[in-house]
Formats: sequence, C-alpha cells, structure tokens
Amino acid sequence: MQWLYEKYKEMEEQFHSSSVYQWNLQAGRTEGIAIGKAEGIAIGEERGIAIGKSQMLAQMRKRVIDIVIDHFSSLISLTNEVVAAINDFDALFSLAVNLVQAQSTEEAQQILLEA
Repeated sequence: MQWLYEKYKEMEEQFHSSSVYQWNLQAGRTEGIAIGKAEGIAIGEERGIAIGKSQMLAQMRKRVIDIVIDHFSSLISLTNEVVAAINDFDALFSLAVNLVQAQSTEEAQQILLEA
C-alpha cells in the first residue's frame, strides 16, 4: 500500500505543475469568489431590508403617538401599549388614518382597543 501512496504523490506533483490543472484551479477560485460575493450581497440586502422595515415601523409608531398626543392626549398610555404590539406597517398606517378621522376621545379609544 505504501508504494501506491508514493506513486500517487509522485503523480500529484506532476499534475499540480501542469498548466491544465492551474487553469482549472484558477477557474474554481474565480467561481468560488463570485459565489461568495453573491451570497454576501444577498445577506447584506436582507439585513438592509430588515433595518429599513424596522425604521419604517418606528416612524409609523411615532406618527400614531403624535396624532394621539395632538388630539387625544388622555389616551397616550393605551396608545403606547397598542403600537408596541403592532409589527405590521399597514396595520399601523390604518390605525393612524382611523385615529385622524375619529371625532371623539371615546371613538379614538374604541379604535385603539380594536387595533
């Protein structure tokens, strides 16, 4: 078995020094680098999207709170609880629209309780 290993090592040295092997090795490295870059870009995009969504949610939560402060300040505690529990931008946007249209504190309270 030792002679087979020695023969393999001898052939491996010759093979590694051949131009064809070097070309294939370079092609593999180039492909590996391209795949790595693509995966890195995809991960970066995912993180960027997640950060963007988080920032949009925070801004919409602030807008809902601002509406309540301006028009129904007695409901601020309830509003803080409600907006903290909502993780959907569209739901927060609808809540903001409904609160702007509310005619009374009681109506705004009902909107918040149903959110």
